[in-house]
Amino acid sequence: MDEVITDAGWLEIQRIISELSEEAYAAGWMQEAEYDVWRLSTEGGSWGHLTATEAEPQLRRLLQLAGSSGCWVIWDELSEEERPVRLLDWYASYRAWRNALSTSDIR
Repeated sequence: MDEVITDAGWLEIQRIISELSEEAYAAGWMQEAEYDVWRLSTEGGSWGHLTATEAEPQLRRLLQLAGSSGCWVIWDELSEEERPVRLLDWYASYRAWRNALSTSDIR
């Protein structure tokens, strides 16, 4: 990532994704949490022990934060920590992830 995202909104996105991961799987950041939480936010459904209906206020807040900050948060395998990415880059990553899933893969 060439530019540094300084908007503190990404820290709130990180916190909410982590909370939702805890609710869904009792894990601070379940593998691919950023993808599944985005899917819940935009498509509905369920993820582990969590449904989009139950998490609707948090999911709505996430989309607001993403829009205002221009970023989303991902797990970076190299640094082994969360980091922000520009929304335009996120959209491409999400589309590739989503297209690789079959209907039976949706958790």
